[in-house]
Formats: sequence, structure tokens, C-alpha cells
Amino acid sequence: MAIAVHSSIPWDAESGDLPLSAALSAWPDGVAVCNLAGSIVMANIALDRLVGYPAGSLCGAELELLLPRMAIESAADVAFARRESVVRRADGALIAAEVSLGTFRVGDETYVLATIRDISQRLQAEKQLRDNATHDGLTGTLNRATVMQLGEVELLRSRRYGRDFAFIMLDIDHFKAVNDRYCHPAGDAVLRAVAEVCKTSLRNCDLVGRYGGEEFVLMLPETGTDGAVRVAERIRRTVAGMRTTEVDRQTTVSAGVAALTASIFDLNTLIVTADRALYRAKRAGRDRVETA
Repeated sequence: MAIAVHSSIPWDAESGDLPLSAALSAWPDGVAVCNLAGSIVMANIALDRLVGYPAGSLCGAELELLLPRMAIESAADVAFARRESVVRRADGALIAAEVSLGTFRVGDETYVLATIRDISQRLQAEKQLRDNATHDGLTGTLNRATVMQLGEVELLRSRRYGRDFAFIMLDIDHFKAVNDRYCHPAGDAVLRAVAEVCKTSLRNCDLVGRYGGEEFVLMLPETGTDGAVRVAERIRRTVAGMRTTEVDRQTTVSAGVAALTASIFDLNTLIVTADRALYRAKRAGRDRVETA
């Protein structure tokens, strides 16, 4: 039976090394054996497939072709090391991997055994779990608990260093009528579209979250009332000009703006103040921005 291990090590079947080769052949993770100079002297078929090289072509190549030097050097002074790293494929793409490096001897020669496991799917699943815990599943914005928690941190930082901090409460106008007339999938499409406008209108340091129903909150560090009004107006105009395929009517939003002052110094007061400004915008005809 052919063994799918490509090797330049003189394995001796009578000495018991052949079963080791067979085991590496059947091993699902990528395995490479290198000499102390860093040259690959053996690679199993799983590694060839993982990195996209033709079978047998890795023998004689440098391990550094696949792994960053730092990952290799981390195992230089220890008998065994495991770490998360990246592996470079033949097409140049990088994939997340768990790399285990250890040493063993064959006769008088010392070799390095590198086991490489693709963990990209695991990391993606972990990221999805984190996102599910902190983000609103429908809109992709932060959920209420997370945006409030992060907002508290930003507000405390702003107070400590005497910096501006602004809060926008934004509400989709006549949203219940959208759900009633076009059904909830259409309402969901409007929510996602408005959320996307909010996200693309903000800086990396700003926060946006779904506060509940059709309401969004936006928190803007290093921003005063005037700057927050400009952001809110930009969002309002963009939303008014957008269209969704599910709804054949204009979507508009109203917004209330509040900023950190001597009398408005905590997040709860900011929320209440911005909500009152939002209420005034609603009473004044909607599709507008009001300040505290």
C-alpha cells in the first residue's frame, strides 16, 4: 500500500520507523519534519492539501516558506511549544493555524516535528459567538447592553479629561405603519438600511447601537453639540434619500441630540435629555433634528 508521506529521511522499516510514517500519513493535521537547519525533509499529504502545494514538493523547502520566523524561533529553546499563528498557502493567502513544534531524534540526528492544524473555522465560530453576545442580530449594530456599557466607559473618560461627548437618539418615523402595511420582513429591511447609514456615517471611535424597536443610539466622543447635529443631519438626509426594494415609500428619521455639560454629566441624564429632544422633533413634524 502506498504511504502518502514524502520523506528524505532514511526510515528503516525493520527498526520500527515505518509505522511512524504510516501514522503520519493517516494523521488529519498537516505534519512536517525539518532538520535543524530548517529544511523540510518530510511532509504528509494533509500538509500538502492544507497549503496547496503539489504532493512531494515541500521536501527540501524551508519551513519559513509556510510559517513566520517568530513562530519557529519560539520553539528553539524548548522541547515542545504550541501557539496560534498563521500559515502561508501557495497562493499567498494566510490561514489561521495552531502550530505545535517539538524535537525528536533518529539515530544521531535531531529533527523538528511541526504539526499544523487549520483553526480558521473555529476562530470564526468563536467570533460569531462573541458577536451574538454583543451585537444586535438583525442590524449588526451593538446591542443595547453593550452600547450602554461601552458608552459609560467613554463618558467617564470624557469627564476625566474634560473632553466633549455627544449622544444622539434616533427613531425611524412611522415605523409601525411600515410593519402594518408591508409586513415585518419589509420593516426588517428598513431597520438594516438605516443601521447601515448610521454605521457608515460614523468614525471608528464612535458607537452605534440598537436601543430597542426602531430606535438607535449614537455616542460620539470628542464631539460637541454642533458636531453631533451635523452627524445627525447627515444621517437624516441620507435616509430620506434612500430607497429599499421592499417599501415603496420614503423612509425618514427624527433625532434628538444632547451633549455633556456641567448639568448633564451621566449617561442616564444624557439619554433622558436626548429622548426629550427626540420627542420635540416628533411633535414638530418628524424628519428633523432637535437639540437639548
